[in-house]
Order: sequence, then structure tokens, then C-alpha cells
Amino acid sequence: KSTILSSTGKFRARCFADGKGNYRLLLAGVGPGKTEGTVKVELPAGLTFRSRTGNTVQTAPDTFSFTGNDICSDIVELNSK
Repeated sequence: KSTILSSTGKFRARCFADGKGNYRLLLAGVGPGKTEGTVKVELPAGLTFRSRTGNTVQTAPDTFSFTGNDICSDIVELNSK
């Protein structure tokens, strides 16, 4: 489950899980202009994630902040160790 805590612009976020411990967080700005959003996601403890595009930062174990311009997106996935 994901909950948008704050946003400016048209911001969307959704978390997907496959039931086998794999998680993906999809975030999007639907432009025009700047989009920012913070989302809280219910996740198991101790996981760290990485952004594919650099538009998202993990600010706490369960919280992510996204920033982008115009039509933009990011996929946040588990860090490979």
C-alpha cells in the first residue's frame, strides 16, 4: 500500500509486490511543469531501494521523495546486494 503524503503538480505513485519479496515503486509526474511528491509505502523492515532515473530519493525506510519536470517518471526497486 502506498500513501501520497504531499505533492505539487500532477503526481501519481503506486507500489507493486509479487509476493516473493520483490517490490517496485512507480512514480510519475503528468506535467506540464514541475512535479514533486512524497509517498509513504508499507514495506518489510530493513530494505533499501535505488532509483532508476535519479528522480527519487529514499528519505526514510518507508518514505520516498520524487521530483521531475513536465512528463516524467521513475521506477524505484530493491538494491541488489
